[in-house]
Amino acid sequence: MSFQVLACGSNGSYQLGLGNDDDHDSLQAVIGLEEFACTKPKQFAFGGNHTFVLYPNGELFATGENKHGQCGVVTPETLKKFTRVPGSWKYVAAGWEFSVLCSFSDELYCCGYGPKGELGLGENRVSAHNLEKIELPEISRSASISEVKCSINHVVVKLDSGEFLGWGAARKGQLGIQEPVVTKSGKIKPKPALWKPQLLPFKAEAFCMGRDRTILVNDTITILGLEPLVLNVKAHTVKAMWSSIHYIQDNGKKHALDDGNRIVSVGNNLHGQCFDYDMMSPMKAFAVGSEHGLVLLGNNSVFAWGWGEHGNCGIMRDENVTFDYLNKIYEGVDEVVEIAGGLATTWLVVKKR
Repeated sequence: MSFQVLACGSNGSYQLGLGNDDDHDSLQAVIGLEEFACTKPKQFAFGGNHTFVLYPNGELFATGENKHGQCGVVTPETLKKFTRVPGSWKYVAAGWEFSVLCSFSDELYCCGYGPKGELGLGENRVSAHNLEKIELPEISRSASISEVKCSINHVVVKLDSGEFLGWGAARKGQLGIQEPVVTKSGKIKPKPALWKPQLLPFKAEAFCMGRDRTILVNDTITILGLEPLVLNVKAHTVKAMWSSIHYIQDNGKKHALDDGNRIVSVGNNLHGQCFDYDMMSPMKAFAVGSEHGLVLLGNNSVFAWGWGEHGNCGIMRDENVTFDYLNKIYEGVDEVVEIAGGLATTWLVVKKR
């Protein structure tokens, strides 16, 4: 049994790990992961122009822009193919030009550039060319880390105690209600950023991240930050693009993607991001990127929709970057076992036959 990672889309900084910096509108096999061909990746993480692939044993690989050290590899050069990151890692997350790595001992490390507190290292610490440890609040140190997620410029960490930590940009309310600041002129304004990890004023069963927003999933779906909203719907699969959310309503069935379940979308639909399309086969899985989505069907085909300017939704019709229809990007014989969306990038893991 062997696995292969395929990618297409935006590639101006080698973030697809193909050895070239051309955008691609058809899926290509990445390079640099050959020694792990017998192992299915555990996790992908996508920054503005850099990408991580994490394996179950803690081995981590990165490709793409690295001028700020955001790939966790000590070289100022762009990584043109997937390159091993030192250390052993439990989770990885990536923002615009920064990354956050979690060790198996539940220590957090950051690297890259973060002008809005994204690194969590303290006020006015905006760069870390090498991995640096993030100091967590004393109250959280006895808990294990369950999840780490980044948006463009904020970070949210879920603990196994059910509590949340966060840091980075906060002006829009994406980190919950924070104490306002008073300017020298006496004006009261929202706190622009949290420069160190702080306990956040909310709890949730699950969460995801949009641009300047955090989405909390309980018996309702709550959007914090830009265009706040509460949806009185119970859902068991919720994913977020930058400016829209996509969910499958909980119908009481055991499996989240039973026959008849459909994706429901709320938010920006300027480029066809909101799902309203007919599927030719039952859905097995779906994923979203910054402004596009992917759906894996029961017949082993994969379709894309949304904003496909860089080839991330496949080949365009008449040079139109809006895919307000399902566009087939894969129908090969190898079984698709994972789909993922990055920042105008598309990723598949296939099991070779």
